[in-house]
Amino acid sequence: MIGKLIDKPAAHNSAPVMIAAVPDNDWDPFGEEVKTAKKPTNSWEISGHFAPTYSYRNITSVPADMRRSDFDDAESALLAYSGGINVSYKVMKRLSVQVGLYYTQMGQTINKVTPSYNMYASISSNNAYSKNFLHTSSGNATVTSNIKADVNENYANYFNGSTTQSTVNNISLTSKAAQYSLIERFDYIEIPMLIRYKLIDRKVDFLLLGGMSANILVDNNVFIDNGSELIKDGSILLARPVNYNSTVGLGMNYQVTSNLLIGIEPVFKYFLQSYTSKNTIDSHPYSFGLFTGMYYSF
Repeated sequence: MIGKLIDKPAAHNSAPVMIAAVPDNDWDPFGEEVKTAKKPTNSWEISGHFAPTYSYRNITSVPADMRRSDFDDAESALLAYSGGINVSYKVMKRLSVQVGLYYTQMGQTINKVTPSYNMYASISSNNAYSKNFLHTSSGNATVTSNIKADVNENYANYFNGSTTQSTVNNISLTSKAAQYSLIERFDYIEIPMLIRYKLIDRKVDFLLLGGMSANILVDNNVFIDNGSELIKDGSILLARPVNYNSTVGLGMNYQVTSNLLIGIEPVFKYFLQSYTSKNTIDSHPYSFGLFTGMYYSF
């Protein structure tokens, strides 16, 4: 407490008395500390994320005339990417809701291109194929070149009756088709709707996130990978125009300034439906991504 001495008028011969100065903002007249109000917490946050993704599928059932092991042997995961922006609103101290807009790739790689009775084709008047259809766990993939030349003769003979079904099933490709792999890729505009909960709310935050996303198909291609380049060579038939996935993940954010954070989030997404409609195989795509990004709160 700071005060000053003030002399009384001369008419009174008493000693000086102490008069308290006007109290500071942090003290009340009774000498007790007044707590300063904290700065309001920012409610809105905008962020941008990017991630390499591991994309594959989970086959839950196949028809009786097919073997799951055949697809597992021939197919493998596709490394792709995903990126976009988010807007979040804090509804409680630790709880926020988030919506976003992303560009996301999904798909798989076909390592062994071999014909079987599950591959069929349209036949022209001269017994040549105008297009091949490869049956994969994603659906029927159209292939318009390269592979076609290697299987035409065998299938033409089969449809003419001079080659048996068992012969067709056991065709071994040793020419150019066997040198190639196929990439089936689906490009989506993804709209995630997530809930984020902070487990630890410090300078370094740890959080859980979960929700769902709507995925709008914008492109659907089959590429031939010849080792040096990707050649667009077809598409997947009956691809769903809209699909949905469930999303779960973890997050760790580091506060750089009062408004700026950087973070990393491992996220798993599982599609509720297959890539295509009327697919005879019950196959659910999924992806795992390690998202990094920056957050700005206001």
